[in-house]
Amino acid sequence: MAILDEYKEKKDNYVELKRVALKRIRRILRQHNLKVHLVGGRVKTGKSLAGKIKKKWSRYETLTDITDICGLRITTYMSCEIDAVAALLTESFDYDPSKSVDKRKKMNPLEFGYSSLHLILSLTRGGSIEEGVPHLRGLQFEVQVRTILEHAWAEIEHDIGYKGTQVSDETKHSFGLIAAGLEQADNEFVRIRDKLERDDVNAHAKHQDVPKLTPEMNVSINTLEAFKTSDVVGEMEAQLYEIAKVNWLAPEGRSNLLKLVEAFDAVNVTTVSQLGSHCERLKSYVPAFLIHHGDGFNRASLPRGSILAFVPYAIAAEMNDPAIFNSLAEVLGIKVERKFTLASLRDSYERAVQDPMLKKLGNFIK
Repeated sequence: MAILDEYKEKKDNYVELKRVALKRIRRILRQHNLKVHLVGGRVKTGKSLAGKIKKKWSRYETLTDITDICGLRITTYMSCEIDAVAALLTESFDYDPSKSVDKRKKMNPLEFGYSSLHLILSLTRGGSIEEGVPHLRGLQFEVQVRTILEHAWAEIEHDIGYKGTQVSDETKHSFGLIAAGLEQADNEFVRIRDKLERDDVNAHAKHQDVPKLTPEMNVSINTLEAFKTSDVVGEMEAQLYEIAKVNWLAPEGRSNLLKLVEAFDAVNVTTVSQLGSHCERLKSYVPAFLIHHGDGFNRASLPRGSILAFVPYAIAAEMNDPAIFNSLAEVLGIKVERKFTLASLRDSYERAVQDPMLKKLGNFIK
């Protein structure tokens, strides 16, 4: 068979591809301080490849049609980390969306079980030449990204031979209960982690002598530092996670807070009382505002507290006052143009207010 003959000739390339890709992935995750449970991989054996070709012979004409000869797997601790990992990989490698599959989205809402994200990548972008492997240029490999719990589900499901067999409704119900339990466990792990991180931030704030907020205080670097850990900011972060599954990172330092003080001053928010009042009123809309503004929200991760930086935009949109909008744009150093005008800001706000996702969430943050 021509494909198997080509595989024998190029198997060493795939072995080298695995080594180089794993090395780069581990470096990328380390540089971005993204901790995962496991990064590993394998190259298909000739026997395994022959079985795949026999099963799906009509789909493959050449070796390059088979994208998982080199298959890598990244196991994260929690589901909220999957999109953060995926964002790094698609930025760091050449990404083929036409062949990649997000099985999480393909799952029928009435089905149960866990599925992973399958990314098809190649080394062309950012390093094949400098790493001394130009012969691997454009050679594709697959990366599966799933959580520990998803991996456990898949392994057990495979081991007991459930997938692809006819089972009774009672057995389906049992699997459904297990799947629901795993999903609930993952959600609880995320909730507990977020609570522990917020407690750490609060403890750090106390250690740094961040003031205890009172309504009459002026908006300043110190009061914003304290306000970033407030309940209302936590509620906005929780809702943005529900909408966009944002992975929350450690909070940034104070370097950007002076600009934020000026931004709030531009929209006439000068006291903690005013800041709290605006945030409380807009907490349902700021997360949706991020999603709808400009070209759309595509960040897989944000530092904790950074959502506060988007509140002045929402206030300006709500007030719909050209003078206030121009003042905000001047303070932020943003050029007023087609993508950033008062009309575009107002449009984003109105779409956020009408977002059906907010109706779906109901009183989630209350």
